Amino acid sequence: MQKTTLLLFSLLYSCTGYLPYPEIEAVLQQAGGNRAELEQVLKHYAENPSDSLKLRAAEFLIVNMPGKYSQYYDAPWNDVATVYLRWTSSSNKQRVLDTYGLGKMVIREDVKYITADYLINNIELAFKVWRERPWGKHIPFDVFCEEILPYRVSTEPLENWREKALASFADLNLSFEEDSTVTAVEACSRVNALLPKFRIDKDFPAMSYSQLMASARGPCENMTALATFAMRALGIPVMVDFTPLWLNGASGHSWNTVCDSAGRHISFIGTESHPGQWHQGNTLIKPKAYRKTFAIQRDTAPEAGDIPGLFRNRDMIDVSHEYDGFADVVVPIRFPLAGAERKNIYLAALRSNQLSTLGSHQWSIVGRGRIENGEMHFASAGKNTFYLPVYYENNKLIAANYPFVPDDSGKIWFFPPADGKDDATRDFLPDETWLPRMPVRTFEDIPPKGLWRFEDARRLGKADIGKDLVLCGDRFTQVAGPTTEDRAARVGRGSYFRCFHGMAANGGGWRVNEFTLMIRFKIPESKYYALFQTSVANDDHPESIITDRGAMGLVTYSAVTIRPGVWYRLVISSGPERYDYFIDGKLVHEINKGEDDRFSLSPDELLLFADDGSFDNEFDIAEVAIWDKAM
Repeated sequence: MQKTTLLLFSLLYSCTGYLPYPEIEAVLQQAGGNRAELEQVLKHYAENPSDSLKLRAAEFLIVNMPGKYSQYYDAPWNDVATVYLRWTSSSNKQRVLDTYGLGKMVIREDVKYITADYLINNIELAFKVWRERPWGKHIPFDVFCEEILPYRVSTEPLENWREKALASFADLNLSFEEDSTVTAVEACSRVNALLPKFRIDKDFPAMSYSQLMASARGPCENMTALATFAMRALGIPVMVDFTPLWLNGASGHSWNTVCDSAGRHISFIGTESHPGQWHQGNTLIKPKAYRKTFAIQRDTAPEAGDIPGLFRNRDMIDVSHEYDGFADVVVPIRFPLAGAERKNIYLAALRSNQLSTLGSHQWSIVGRGRIENGEMHFASAGKNTFYLPVYYENNKLIAANYPFVPDDSGKIWFFPPADGKDDATRDFLPDETWLPRMPVRTFEDIPPKGLWRFEDARRLGKADIGKDLVLCGDRFTQVAGPTTEDRAARVGRGSYFRCFHGMAANGGGWRVNEFTLMIRFKIPESKYYALFQTSVANDDHPESIITDRGAMGLVTYSAVTIRPGVWYRLVISSGPERYDYFIDGKLVHEINKGEDDRFSLSPDELLLFADDGSFDNEFDIAEVAIWDKAM
C-alpha cells in the first residue's frame, strides 16, 4: 500500500507541477495576497528533480514561516543604527524618534510580505556554502536547515545579509574554500575574532546585519545575532542558546553554539569569546537553558489552559542536558488542585533585583514538567537554585509544594514557611530564616582577571590568578583572616599595592569603563581609609574611600555604617552609566558615571589602598578580585 501511495504522488507531481501537502497549504492560505510569491518558490524548485533537496529546504522555510516577522521603524532612510545610539541614551526617546523622522513602529509578517526572489536567493547561497565547505560533508540536512538555511535570526528588518557578509569576509571565505582541513569550530573562531567588539548597551531593538556591523552596541542578543549572521553566511552551523534567568539575577542571557563534526554543540558568545573558552553562558549557574529554533516546535509547548509567557514561544527547545550543573528532579505534590493530573506544572525560579539574598524577590517561571502518580517530574533543573513548583492559572502562580533547592549531589532541600502554616496561595518568598541554607552563587562563579588571597607570608602579593601585586612601602604584615583557615594582609600607613590587572580599555573609551572590584576587608577603628586610586603615580586622592563615620563612596556616600572589627565583602560594579556599591551582597550606594571619568581605571594598572594624604590608614585585607565587566 505504501509503494502505491508514493507512486501516485510521483505521478501527480510530474503531471501537474507542485502539489502542496496540507501543512504547506495552510501557510499558503495565511499568505493571502502574497500566496503567489510563496508558490513561485515551490514551483521553481519542483521543476527540476535535481533540486529535490532545495525543494525540501523551501518547504522547511515556508511551513515554519508563521509567526516570523520584521519589526522596525518606518524611516525614510535605511540605516537607523546611528539613531538607535542616540535613542538608547536619551531621557526623551520620543523626541529622538520625532527629530529623525522615524515614524511609527512597523510589523510585517513574513508570510504576507516576503518575496520569491528573496527566498530563492537565500536558499541558493545557503546551499552553495554548505556544499563548498570542507566541513559541509559532516552537516546532515536537518542540521543545515536549522543552523545555516534560515533567512532571519530574530525580528530584524530583512536584507540580503548573506551577500554583505560574504563581501565583508571575502578573504576568510576564500581561505575556507582552499583549506580542506579546517573544521567548523576552527572556522567559527576565526570569524569571531574579526567581528567588531561590542559595547554592552540596553534598549536596542533587533537589528539587521548591516546595522549591527555599523553600531557594534547593544545587549547580548545583538552580539549573538551578529555572530549568527556572519557564521551562517559562511556556511558555519550556529545557533543561539539562552537562559531566561540567572541565579540571584534580574534577567537572563544569550550566547551562541557551533555544531562540530560529531554533532555536538560547543558554546561561545559572538564578538567576545571563542568555542571552548570561558563565557557566562557555560559558567554561571542557570535554572534552564534553551535553544532558539527556526522550526516551530509543535509538540513542546502546552496545548491548553493558561500558558506562561516563556512557553508561548514555540520556536525553542530545552537543551539544559547539554550543559553541566543540571539534574532531573522529582518532588511530591503537597498542595493538590482539582484535576491536578491533567494540569500543566511549571518550575519557577527565584528572581532578584540585585546581588543580594535579602533583596527584592519574585518567582519567575523558567521550566515545565509533568505530573505522574502524585509526583512532579522536572528534567534537567539547574542545581543550587531556588525553585517553587507551581500551577499557572489566571496569570497567577499557585504553589504545588514548598520552595526547594537541589544541591550538588542532587539531594532536595525543602524550605517550609517559618510560621509552619500550609497555604498554596502564599508567595513563599525568602526571609532571614532561609539564609543559613541559601546557596551563595553570584559574581564569584565568573573567573576573574585577577585574584589575590594573601596566603603566602613570604610572597604576600602572590596572585592566585593574574600577576602578583607589587608591594610599595614596607608596612605589610600577614595576619589572621575572617576564619581560622584564612589569612589576610595588614596594609600599614604609607604602604599600598600596585595591581597590574591586565584589562584593556572597554566601554567605548580609552579607559577601563566596565569592571567589577571585590575587596574583603576589616577596619580597626573609625578613621578614613583609601580603597583604590586610578592615578598610578599616587599623586591624587583615591576614587573610593571609607569615611570616619563608616560611610562609603566619594563626593556622595552610602548610608550604611562600616563598623570596626567586622569583616565585610565589598563589591564595586562599574558599568556604562552606573557605579554601584554592594556590601555583603546588598546594594548600598549608587553613583552616576560617564565614559572615561575619574571612576574609570587606567588600562593595565591601578593602586590599591593608596592615597597621597589624609585618607591613608592601616587596615586588613583578606581577598581582592577584579573582573573586566560589570556584574
